[in-house]
Amino acid sequence: MTRFNSSTVLWPILFGFFIIALSNPLISKDHEKCVMPFNNTLNLIRSRINSSLLVTKIRLSCDDFHQINSWQEADIMVTTARTSGKHVICITNNDVQPCKYVLSTFITESNPTLVLSSIFGLDSSNQEALKETIERLFVRPSKLLLKSR
Repeated sequence: MTRFNSSTVLWPILFGFFIIALSNPLISKDHEKCVMPFNNTLNLIRSRINSSLLVTKIRLSCDDFHQINSWQEADIMVTTARTSGKHVICITNNDVQPCKYVLSTFITESNPTLVLSSIFGLDSSNQEALKETIERLFVRPSKLLLKSR
């Protein structure tokens, strides 16, 4: 008769769950491994921020991206804020809560409005994509997409 120790059975099962969790893109913190189609606005935001040398790459979970991806594209706005003494780029779908998710942190100590304008290629000809308050600049990437068509 063969005797089974509970740890003999338990360890391979736990190891299997660990391997599945590591390989599951929905659990990963790396948004590049998320298996979902991103809308055009979110693709533009990801592309511009991740290719910029002025800010860090985006580090959000797939769950966060899934939530953001469910917003109406016309409502998505990108802005800046200050968190823990550093300037950050935030994303929101309303200006009442301007920093629903922090997308990236500034590498440089430059003017936040200038950095955000530079990342999205904004100048005086892109005024319809901008909404500037006393406190911050809001960029509507969906309007930039419309203008480029």
